[in-house]
Amino acid sequence: MKKIFLIILLMSFIFTGLLKAQNIKLYGISSYLADSSGPFPDYNLLFMKVDPLMATEFIIDTLLEIEGIYNGSSTFDHNNHYIFIGQDTDLTTRRYYVLDTNGIILLNPPFSSPFIPGQNLQFDLKNQIIYGTIRDTATNITYFVSFDSNNGDYNIINPISDVSGFALGATSFNSNSGKFIFYGTDSIGNFKLFFLNAQDVTIDTTFLMNYCRLAELEYDNKNNKLFCIYKDTAAMSIKYFAEIDTLTGAATLIDSLPELEGVSASHVFDQNSGYYIFSAPDTNSIKRLWIINSNIGEVVSKNPLFHNFMDIKCDNTSFAKAFYSSISEQKVSLHNLKIYPNPSNGIFEINLTSQFKTNSTIEIFDNYGRKVFSGITNNFPYKVKLQGINPGLYLIKILSDNELKSKKILIK
Repeated sequence: MKKIFLIILLMSFIFTGLLKAQNIKLYGISSYLADSSGPFPDYNLLFMKVDPLMATEFIIDTLLEIEGIYNGSSTFDHNNHYIFIGQDTDLTTRRYYVLDTNGIILLNPPFSSPFIPGQNLQFDLKNQIIYGTIRDTATNITYFVSFDSNNGDYNIINPISDVSGFALGATSFNSNSGKFIFYGTDSIGNFKLFFLNAQDVTIDTTFLMNYCRLAELEYDNKNNKLFCIYKDTAAMSIKYFAEIDTLTGAATLIDSLPELEGVSASHVFDQNSGYYIFSAPDTNSIKRLWIINSNIGEVVSKNPLFHNFMDIKCDNTSFAKAFYSSISEQKVSLHNLKIYPNPSNGIFEINLTSQFKTNSTIEIFDNYGRKVFSGITNNFPYKVKLQGINPGLYLIKILSDNELKSKKILIK
């Protein structure tokens, strides 16, 4: 009787795991060889849906307008948008691409010089804001920015100090606390795990991690846990699925992955099921879709993939709506405030999509807290002309119906 009970219990657990995997909406971008007749191989990109359980691939559309995607540059928002940084077919223009789940390009605004986007897009599930980084090639300063997937605009929030580099694909986001988490190097070359407050872009916590290498960071918002692929610098060939303590930086090695050869920037975390998913080759160079159940720390499946996936993402919208339902009415108040263009030469427009019955007070402050502009209006968009002021970051504050909104603008 006891054996029968254990078998039933095991079958129930397996069946529940299969149902969880089937409910994951997984999308990805892969490449395939379109023409090998010339001196250089010609690759095309495919937008695909993937069955996570069997690693079966379904082609949605061919992305002929896009030459390449930067690994680790993608995210998935709450409006069924697959968003990534890529390069168009002129081989020089970097663009912010927004695709719907049918593979239709909704937006592809270019990044204008001297700004280069970083490969660090993250979606805040709670406040429904896309964050990332851009670098000013003229000054070599990296800025933390928010993106608007409705029009592709980006808003510069603040420069990121004491960071010289980001490890490829090693970024995640804690939507509960609003922390942008990344693994990289500081100004003197130390490997560190950084926790950046997305509201004021202060680095709250850092942990020195020279003794290991971290890849494929993913934050479990339901259980407040940070997972990754871990490599000890003393034995780089051995890889582990690990949890990082966000209070101490200590690593708990959950399970070894002896068949895993390499890591990639193609990874995602399904918040509903707790499944940690990534595409990477095994020791026989076979491309596989790895699925790890983070609740028990075991590999659920590692089925081979036919295509080479440059990035994968899943739709966590249902989790966000259920988990953060108590704050749904407060979402994206900051997104209602739009500044264009940003950066600006001092002439720009302020727009609010909300309709206010009373006048709005507009004030602009420099980095020293000095007021450089003041105005009152009940008509948006509102045009501002700042003349004779120094280049730099300025804070715009708007008070409407006792609600305060703020955003920063970069004056060149």
